[in-house]
Amino acid sequence: MKKETEIKIKIDKRELPKINKILNEKCKATSKPKFFQRTYQFFSGDISCQKIFPRIRCEDKDTTTLTVKVKGEKKSKYFERREHTIEISNLAEAIEILKIFGFGKMIIWEKIRYSYYIPKMAVEVNIDETPMGWFLEIEGAKQRIQEMVGLLGFDKRPKINKAYLGLWEDYKKENKIKKQDMLFR
Repeated sequence: MKKETEIKIKIDKRELPKINKILNEKCKATSKPKFFQRTYQFFSGDISCQKIFPRIRCEDKDTTTLTVKVKGEKKSKYFERREHTIEISNLAEAIEILKIFGFGKMIIWEKIRYSYYIPKMAVEVNIDETPMGWFLEIEGAKQRIQEMVGLLGFDKRPKINKAYLGLWEDYKKENKIKKQDMLFR
């Protein structure tokens, strides 16, 4: 079990060179080549009342994991969840098992992710290209997240403590989109 603490910041694609320069030169980040993620998110009943969020994530056809995120009781300016993850080998069977457990509603979403890790701060920084635009996601201890926000020069930017699916719901309303899936296709 891991405790996930993160924030997101909406960014513009034109800011990527500046962000990359800070992460690579100033922070000495280690990085992975960009990769594709497809996430199958599962729900039961009223999403607003749900406290357990199972998902299956496939990354570049190499790794498939089942993660269950458990929402905390208190409100926070950070996105905070307990997270349990295992690797799985049979996507179709895992989907069926989650349906049997009562998670009958499934939403599929995709993104391209650029992932960085700053060892001296124990912070992970992800840059995500989604159908809603570009987002910076910073994960780590709260103090370190704030330090990273400052290093990147985003102190004055709104901080987002929602999951991507919450952002997608807002985006659909603003743009009058009816389709559930958040896909690149």
